[in-house]
Amino acid sequence: MNKEMDAFILAGGRSSRMGFDKASLTLGGVGVIKRISNALSGIADDIYVAGGEGEIAGLKRFPDVADEGSERSSLAGLYSALTHATTDWIAVAACDMPFITAGLFQSLAERRFGGSDAVIPRDISGTAQPLCGLYRVGPGIEACRIALTGMDLSLRSMLAGIETIWVDFADIAHLPDSERFFINLNTPEEAAAAETLLVEGVGR
Repeated sequence: MNKEMDAFILAGGRSSRMGFDKASLTLGGVGVIKRISNALSGIADDIYVAGGEGEIAGLKRFPDVADEGSERSSLAGLYSALTHATTDWIAVAACDMPFITAGLFQSLAERRFGGSDAVIPRDISGTAQPLCGLYRVGPGIEACRIALTGMDLSLRSMLAGIETIWVDFADIAHLPDSERFFINLNTPEEAAAAETLLVEGVGR
């Protein structure tokens, strides 16, 4: 596949339930950031971390771009990624989703067409997963700017203002380990459960 987009791992949140920075999580002795960057490398040559400063796992970090004193949110992280992009489209993934794969992102990339501005999958329950998807930079920046000035900082509301392709779980269920794609790690207990999945041979 011709790689035509930058990719960003969204980090920088408070990680209050985990008790430490989720960007530093490891799973099976491998950093979760590294696992995610491996998945994104199938469609992107350049991969960065949105949130924080310096480097992590050999990836450059970009601080959030938002008004001083504004609430930190996933929307702010996405806005940061979009404003630092050098390509027309970007791929994004949350820093706590260790089981996403290159196959998933390749499948999403193949669904970009026409005037679409975002490609967002849904999990097995039908819930949208906007922290694991593709965004067209121009429309995405404008939609984020509008959303950041309002009271609703949800990514789902932002997506309602742009042309979004929703990818039902049935369309990606054939991919290996698809039932694990959208597991995210918010607590030490969830991290321990993910370690157990690795021992059982899932998501290696």
